[in-house]
Amino acid sequence: MSRGSLGGAVVRLYSQIVNINELSFLVLTVLADEPQHGYGLLQGIAGLTDGTVKPQVATLYRTVDRLAADGLIVEHGTEVVDGRFRRSYRLTETGLTELETEAARRATTARVASKRVKQSRAVGFAGGAA
Repeated sequence: MSRGSLGGAVVRLYSQIVNINELSFLVLTVLADEPQHGYGLLQGIAGLTDGTVKPQVATLYRTVDRLAADGLIVEHGTEVVDGRFRRSYRLTETGLTELETEAARRATTARVASKRVKQSRAVGFAGGAA
């Protein structure tokens, strides 16, 4: 999937060039349940990670902007709460597919890593001299 062309060159989506980073993966995972606004995303991320991942608000919104630019999420709605705009986002079908692909890739990598840890421990690599 390409976003378009620029002077004859095909412009590729950032998410096609680089594997989805941790924060993007978490945002997509939270949005797989239901549309969320920024604060809801922060709460969802905290819940998914038992509070170990606490992105800065600016970092979260840069990630949201990039995911939207790549067509993985879209604005779902806007409401005014306490005089402030609250914009919510939802996954697109492309975003859901990307999340599915990335989840499978990470699961495969985790299985390989776990297997190698077990093998390393079995032969006594852990704790040895470097």
